[in-house]
Amino acid sequence: MYYFCRQNLFEETNTLEIVTPTDRIWISGKKFSEPVSQRTLDLDPKYSTELADFFDTSWPVMSDKLIQAFSEIGVKNFDSYPMILRRVGTGEKYYNFSAVNFIGEIDAIDRERSLFTPNALRKFKSIVISSEKVGDLKSFRLVDGPGLLVVTEAVADYLRKWDFKALLLQPTQEYDRV
Repeated sequence: MYYFCRQNLFEETNTLEIVTPTDRIWISGKKFSEPVSQRTLDLDPKYSTELADFFDTSWPVMSDKLIQAFSEIGVKNFDSYPMILRRVGTGEKYYNFSAVNFIGEIDAIDRERSLFTPNALRKFKSIVISSEKVGDLKSFRLVDGPGLLVVTEAVADYLRKWDFKALLLQPTQEYDRV
């Protein structure tokens, strides 16, 4: 079984949001040709008050604790770039976060078993991942489908053992365009 690893925006998690725009495409699964310089990313307080361990809006940003967990479970196909998060209004800064670029894009959707609208926009309602196409990768992005990070069940189980703020591990088969 596979899971989408995403920011939990479905429940009231009371987390801040990064509002600084990015000039890169972080969901392509491709390695950047040049390292990403450290930047200060603004957190908008109108969304809430607490820091998430994972932000997957325009910048995929993880706490050092979440990056450590990915490393401990054996996920190696990502680059991390230290960032500074700053609360708009107070100027308070946080240095224990990095933008993350997961490398590996696979055409792994089993189209025979997945559910999607048949039109050109192809909106997925349930996504079944073909383990034969994934091989031994523990995390990856999909060539087609939502721009979300996919992780194996072993990775999802390991991440659940931690208390990560606003981290959602959603079975890919339960994906319904949201």
